[in-house]
Amino acid sequence: MAVRKNYRADNTYLISNDSTDNPKLGAKVLSDGRESLYLDFYLGYEMAVSKTGKEYKRVNIKRPDFVTQKALIF
Repeated sequence: MAVRKNYRADNTYLISNDSTDNPKLGAKVLSDGRESLYLDFYLGYEMAVSKTGKEYKRVNIKRPDFVTQKALIF
């Protein structure tokens, strides 16, 4: 049975479905149809201040830049 991929606006989708996974494994669809894998690391929340002066919590997620190798792209 094929799993439906939920694409985001930036042409990426998450492969790991467990909400407790850290880091989360995802893939980005390249212009030629291949997929490039990436990891999203959740680092918690940080307090931020909007332009109007209101404080809010912002999720701190880092996506490190890996050197793209042919072995990592399928």
